Amino acid sequence: LQAATLAAVATRQAAAAAAKRAVELEATHRDVDDTMEKTAAQAKKEDGNAAFKRRQFGHAVRCYSDAIALEPHRAEYHSNRSVAHARLKEYADALKDAETAIKLDPYFAKGYIRKATALAGMGHNRAAVFALVTGFDSFPSADEWSRRDKQMLYDQLQQHVESLALALRKKEFLNDHFVTQPL
Repeated sequence: LQAATLAAVATRQAAAAAAKRAVELEATHRDVDDTMEKTAAQAKKEDGNAAFKRRQFGHAVRCYSDAIALEPHRAEYHSNRSVAHARLKEYADALKDAETAIKLDPYFAKGYIRKATALAGMGHNRAAVFALVTGFDSFPSADEWSRRDKQMLYDQLQQHVESLALALRKKEFLNDHFVTQPL
């Protein structure tokens, strides 16, 4: 009887160890799948970056779209596709991607810059400035983002304010959809 009890305990322990190992292997398999997916998305993003540098903006858009299909929750991929659309003068698509990047990561400074670029391309200079100011205002404290991001937003804001001032001097602001709002 004692031998049978010991055998049953040993069998249960072996079964528990095997079940634990199966769970560990399944988790490892999932991690490998996630890593492979992320690696594939990262590779697509890098292909897009290379195409962008070669000024092949249409190809860059397709590469970034492939990366987004693999990892749709990465603000960086939407931001990159936004700037590629802007280079193709596809400002509505650029704006949509910029807004998606901002929704995914409200602390991603480039999202606001991409939105401002798209709006300026559409002739909405005041809205472009407003997008950058919104970027500044969205951060609850200076500790939430880097000095580099702050400087990047500030530089873009200054550039767009200068463009707005020039547009106002040329009376081009009448095409701006914020014309009914006070400066």
